[in-house]
Amino acid sequence: MKLFLIKIFKISITLLSIVSCHQGNDTNINQIISVKLEQTPLLSSFVDRVEYIKLPKEIRYGFIDRVLVTKDYFILADYEMAMKVYILNKNFEMVSIIDGYGEGPDEYLWLEAVNYNEQRKTIELLTNKDLIRYSADGEFVASIRLPLILGNLVSISENEYLVYSRDVRKGMVNSDFSNSVFILKWNSENGQLKPVINDHKKNVIGSTKDRHNMFRYKTDVYATHIYMDTVFKVDEHGDIHKTYVDLDGQNLPMELIYGVQPSSVLNKEEIQEKYAVHYPGLMVNDDFFIDKFAKYNRINFFIQNKRTSNVISGREILNDLDSGLNYLNPWFLDQEDNLYTIHQYEHLKEFVEDGMESETELSNFVKKLDPQTGFVIGKYHLKQF
Repeated sequence: MKLFLIKIFKISITLLSIVSCHQGNDTNINQIISVKLEQTPLLSSFVDRVEYIKLPKEIRYGFIDRVLVTKDYFILADYEMAMKVYILNKNFEMVSIIDGYGEGPDEYLWLEAVNYNEQRKTIELLTNKDLIRYSADGEFVASIRLPLILGNLVSISENEYLVYSRDVRKGMVNSDFSNSVFILKWNSENGQLKPVINDHKKNVIGSTKDRHNMFRYKTDVYATHIYMDTVFKVDEHGDIHKTYVDLDGQNLPMELIYGVQPSSVLNKEEIQEKYAVHYPGLMVNDDFFIDKFAKYNRINFFIQNKRTSNVISGREILNDLDSGLNYLNPWFLDQEDNLYTIHQYEHLKEFVEDGMESETELSNFVKKLDPQTGFVIGKYHLKQF
């Protein structure tokens, strides 16, 4: 767990932002999600069962930066440490491994993002200069040169992508707002770029690194950014819908970080006490919308029940289901309302050894694990609330 937290806050400190879309100056908000801070919810109030699954032995070291859920696969990507992508079936059994570190035409020296192209049935790795396509069995398919440095992307057809970049410069796209484009449409076949969403970058230093700021569910693509208070949804017709995330009225005013390193402001105790920061962790299915925020430099989650509009938030939880873990850090979501977390074996072992309860489902599971175990998945089945 320490490795997870160190990496999360290393990224958080170095990430530099774009300007926020505040409720007060945006009259086109379609929805407001009101998030209560400092909550410690009962696990049973939104989850009806928990189970634990050991990941394959091949995933022994490193860090899981991103997980994609498809109809047939779980795709786990380690961008910086192992620099591998693991393709698992729906029973979390290994299907293949993309291990292409190197300087060849089908290899990479840098990983920025991973995408699953539904139309091509390919797994696509975004580097600092290419988009590399692989089959589900890990075989190289093709490499496409990028028109600019991209921070993230999501495919919307065989050749078209919505892309996020901080590298857009005036004259690069056919738009008077080319120096303030947030999301573009890129055609990988003909190289054409078109602006889709503009922001208003006013003296705010930018960054290309934001692991979870784009998410595709069915034909909709969700996009946001760290510190931005608005989540945009681009539907299959290209229409844009806006959801404002209200962090209990404590959203960080963007003017506080104009022209400065955001970390120099956010590390101040008075700022941490007064404000909260949107920290994207977008996950969506038919029933739930999940995202994250930071308060006192700690990552918290919120879950909106889309059917009732009720919202549960927090980090620490009161685990009244299995006396297991007393915190929740959502990592990926499937269409059957299962929310997944990822844990290092050593942390779970330490948690069980320090716990007062000696006979719980989690403790019994951990005691049966091989000491060489790398990662364990927590599977939480969400219920209506």
